[in-house]
Amino acid sequence: MGRYEQGLHGCMTTQKKLTPEEPSGFVFQTCAITGSGKAYLGRAWGPYSTVVIHNSFLSDVIDPVGWDAWRYPKHEANFTYAEINNKGPGADTSKRVPWLEKPGDPQLAKFLNISYIDEDGWLAKLPMVS
Repeated sequence: MGRYEQGLHGCMTTQKKLTPEEPSGFVFQTCAITGSGKAYLGRAWGPYSTVVIHNSFLSDVIDPVGWDAWRYPKHEANFTYAEINNKGPGADTSKRVPWLEKPGDPQLAKFLNISYIDEDGWLAKLPMVS
């Protein structure tokens, strides 16, 4: 047996917002999500949470339920968890939590625009590596 008890689920993400207006979240686009064992794509780390996974490969490491409310049950309406155009054995959303978002094109465009994660311009301030 390894360091963690058998059957324990991991989480690929844990995102937290304190208010719905807070401009934060995780966006994974054109990624490969793999590993060993079983893991949720994410869980709430606060009363509001946003994670978008788009156009990526999800391996069978992903638990079919996909997402976990963790310590915030009954806050599911506050979560924005979305999976769009993914492939692979872990991409089947038929057994996902019922509160998985299915954003339309306008809402999805907001998340896929670089300004969503770079609202204050922090990306341009990163040191350049040569």
